Amino acid sequence: TTTTTTTTTTDPVKLLEQIQSRYPDTAPQFYPPLSSAVDASRCNIMRLPGVMPRNSDTNLMSYAPYLFRDDGTLVKPSSHAVSLEEVEEMQEEYYLGDFLCGKAITAADIIWAPYLERYAVQLPIVYRNKARLNPRNRNVYGEVDNWYKVMEREVP
Repeated sequence: TTTTTTTTTTDPVKLLEQIQSRYPDTAPQFYPPLSSAVDASRCNIMRLPGVMPRNSDTNLMSYAPYLFRDDGTLVKPSSHAVSLEEVEEMQEEYYLGDFLCGKAITAADIIWAPYLERYAVQLPIVYRNKARLNPRNRNVYGEVDNWYKVMEREVP
């Protein structure tokens, strides 16, 4: 008799790692090696907490992660602008494509997507008439806007 042990995880990073290890030769490569010493996808995943506003509710299951501080007040608009500028800079590091790590979708795009998608809808509603707080404003965040467009075009 063979016994199969099944473990359930809800950690998206672990799930993506499991998929990648089970299907290492199947596209997309969620964790493509940039070099033997650097893994851009994991690096960009690890940046998420440092880029998004500090002292805010990080729970993705909340209706508005990163919009409210731990005390329930709104995060300052300037904190969101800094976060968006950092995402813009992150994308400029991988200039060979519009995804977070370059030409192809990686685990970083999948992990960041729910946060950035919510930002695209929630920031312009909460902070009306503030172009610097609209991540889809091409004139302010051209690289970020390119990311939204490539995700809409390439991800089923």
